[in-house]
Amino acid sequence: AAILATTGNGIYQLDREGRLVYLNPAGERLLGYEQNEIRGRNMHDLIHSRTPQGESRPAETCPLLAVLRNGVTYRSAEDWYQRKDGSFITVECTSTPLRMGGEIAGAVFSFHDITERQQREEVLRSTMALQKAIFDSASAGIVSTDAHGVITTINSAAERMLQYSAEEVVGKATPAIFLDFGEIARRAAELTQELGVTISPGFDSFTVKTLRTGVPDENEWTFIRKDGTRLPVRLSVTLLRDAAGNINGFMGIAEDITERKKAEAALRESEAKLKESLERERNAARVDFLTGILNRRGFFEIAGSESQRSRRYKRPLSLVYVDLDNFKAVNDTMGHDAGDELLVEVAAVIHTEVRGTDTVGRLGGDEFAVLLPETDQEQGTVVVQKVQKQLLEAMQQKQWPVTFSIGLISFEVPPESIEEMVREADRVMYSVKLKGKNSVAVHGMA
Repeated sequence: AAILATTGNGIYQLDREGRLVYLNPAGERLLGYEQNEIRGRNMHDLIHSRTPQGESRPAETCPLLAVLRNGVTYRSAEDWYQRKDGSFITVECTSTPLRMGGEIAGAVFSFHDITERQQREEVLRSTMALQKAIFDSASAGIVSTDAHGVITTINSAAERMLQYSAEEVVGKATPAIFLDFGEIARRAAELTQELGVTISPGFDSFTVKTLRTGVPDENEWTFIRKDGTRLPVRLSVTLLRDAAGNINGFMGIAEDITERKKAEAALRESEAKLKESLERERNAARVDFLTGILNRRGFFEIAGSESQRSRRYKRPLSLVYVDLDNFKAVNDTMGHDAGDELLVEVAAVIHTEVRGTDTVGRLGGDEFAVLLPETDQEQGTVVVQKVQKQLLEAMQQKQWPVTFSIGLISFEVPPESIEEMVREADRVMYSVKLKGKNSVAVHGMA
């Protein structure tokens, strides 16, 4: 009863005439009916007589019900049941004959909603009368042991998983036969730290949690198959009790998660590629496409961080604003290609003449900015004069009729607003423009 009540598969039993004898809780949940309201009713007429397309399916032609006539187990990889509310669920189902005294007394049907297969564990249980039918129809590997870990039963799915026959493993101790000792030792160490008691690297590693809590303990393990290959599984270990309620063993239900592991690996690879792509795009969005230095957005991001650091550690911070004089004349007389070449040259000269810790950006058009961390007015003035000198020499070499109006503002404590800092530097630069251009103006703010 405990097995039937806790399995994730819907299980129902029919008598020889196809009438419902038993419906387990999972079947009630999947079909929407309670056992008491449909016991004794013809189950085919109730849930399987009509297809989702509205076509009739007579009981005489139903392959699931054929088990009542021919006693042959039938498995369907894809079928459907109609629920109480009229909706349909797609199921994978098995019908198995139930024999009493050599005669077919009915059948046991096991089904699960395959649209949710990846969202839950398949758990199959059995009573003494239905155990063989459930074991034969289960897709999960099921192994039961006594209280000391000696294997008592193993189903066909577990035999396929492990490549061992029941005769080869029943009566032998697990996990020594088909589990990775390294994983067992690591799990024992984890449990020792978690529970505060020493857990030996053996059968206790699988049972101690469910013994303490009374609920199934689920973990990922690796089965070592008979041919030495490794199979990743999700293993759920559950208590087994006798009629008096005493613990007399354990049941392990294993699901092959090979495909899930592959999917997870593929997802991780995809996420890594996406992260790399997003990072490239993010960096591209911060770089000026023409000059290769930071654009306005990138400059403002770094300036924000440096300003915050300057305020926190009470370090001076200087900002240089560079505007090209007569740049429009270059575009008008020499063409935009020459203008672009000039801007690239200006960016390269400025970048070469400042420190690696300084930040150079193109704010737009022919306007550039340089952020000088931990630089006061006196130090900033030296930097600006050197930059202006190199810029003018570069213009003379190329015979470009361009000069530079440069403003330097130094902050003992910079404002929180980067826009305000840039406006102040722009204001200082503009004072040069008003006085005739091609010069440097310096201003300090407390």
